[in-house]
Amino acid sequence: MQLSITLPNLPETEANSGASENFYWQLKDRSSSIISLQYKPDDFLSFKVYEATCGVIVRQGFKNVALQCQIRGTTYTFTDEHLEQMSKREINDLCNHLGVQRR
Repeated sequence: MQLSITLPNLPETEANSGASENFYWQLKDRSSSIISLQYKPDDFLSFKVYEATCGVIVRQGFKNVALQCQIRGTTYTFTDEHLEQMSKREINDLCNHLGVQRR
């Protein structure tokens, strides 16, 4: 015995079209860059930019400024030493994703 299922042919509504279009733009704007760097002498860190959340600029000492964010539930602080390991594109992607403006 063969079972046949016919799905209803529902017209696409404007709401569905808008939602799928919005989802597409969110995916398009989501950076898939992978950043890899030596975080500590014995710790190598590699992550996709979209895994980073909660970005803030923090002050370390009197003049030093660092970028702090969470990646997979762990808080990381990127100092100048870490940022020097990244390309300009990687830094821009990360800052744009986190909504942080870097001088």
